[in-house]
Amino acid sequence: MPDPEFEIYPRKLRDVFDPATPEFNAILVRLSVLFEDLRIEEYGSRIERIEELDVVGKTYRQIYFVRRSIASLVEFAGAIEMLDQRPEFRKIKAKAASHVRERWDGAVEYFRNWKDYLRARRGDFGAHFDHGPNLHAVREMNPEMEGELVVVKNHEEKTGGVRLKYAYQIVSAAMTHRKPTDQSEAEWFREMFIIVRAGTQETVKAVHSLSLMYLLEKFGREMD
Repeated sequence: MPDPEFEIYPRKLRDVFDPATPEFNAILVRLSVLFEDLRIEEYGSRIERIEELDVVGKTYRQIYFVRRSIASLVEFAGAIEMLDQRPEFRKIKAKAASHVRERWDGAVEYFRNWKDYLRARRGDFGAHFDHGPNLHAVREMNPEMEGELVVVKNHEEKTGGVRLKYAYQIVSAAMTHRKPTDQSEAEWFREMFIIVRAGTQETVKAVHSLSLMYLLEKFGREMD
């Protein structure tokens, strides 16, 4: 695969995000940060190996980043809806090419449709690890479930620590807190992963559209 080509457009950020219109630009910077957060979270949830983060296992690291992605997607959903309703943005969108508006509107519609689902998952185990799911994990714990506590010793440095490798089993059990009784655990998790992946793809569509409508020009790129 050939190396990508990069075009770099430096700009003083006050010229891009004008403090004279703080409400509008606050949403823009929020979307920008959340987009880059999601890039890291999506990578962390799918990459095969990140040695420094896999001390209790690859699967635990992947599920952690899926949980964080859910929290970021909820925030992104709120921000994109706010921006779409701003009068400043509506003027910008009205001037954009029809295919760009359609991609943006499709992303807005996606997050509108899935907002409640993402919020429910975020409330249980996305932004934090709430008490309710942990009660579920303890009460419904499979009596055959096994986990490991690993003691790590460094004799040369005379230090030690523990790795709570059973945390993955607890998390996976807790995350089924709201699983419908007629749905298997495999189906429940597969649905969640599909929705998170799709949501991440919709953030790409939204930010690329926003860049074509507004950001690229503000950073000084000549538009065709």
